[in-house]
Amino acid sequence: CTPSRAGLISGQYQSKIGVEHNGIPMRSEVVTLPERLKAAGYVTGISGKWHLDVEDQRVEGGRKTVKHPELGPWGQGFDEYFSGFVPGQVEKVH
Repeated sequence: CTPSRAGLISGQYQSKIGVEHNGIPMRSEVVTLPERLKAAGYVTGISGKWHLDVEDQRVEGGRKTVKHPELGPWGQGFDEYFSGFVPGQVEKVH
């Protein structure tokens, strides 16, 4: 899952950016499609799973928090991120 997501969001081969199997986070210096779109003036958003950051996630006060936000969607060029991490609900994370 993670290598495919990294390849799609970056437009690069997974081995080139170092995400060759699950559990390896995509580095924050990898330039992503949403970062390029933001630079062109677009507003960007994602809905659903991210799974490109480290596994240090927890829920506090009903909201998902991460130890390394620069590896999350908001650090990779997305203005909005909606996650379905709570079964049956969609939470606005950022």
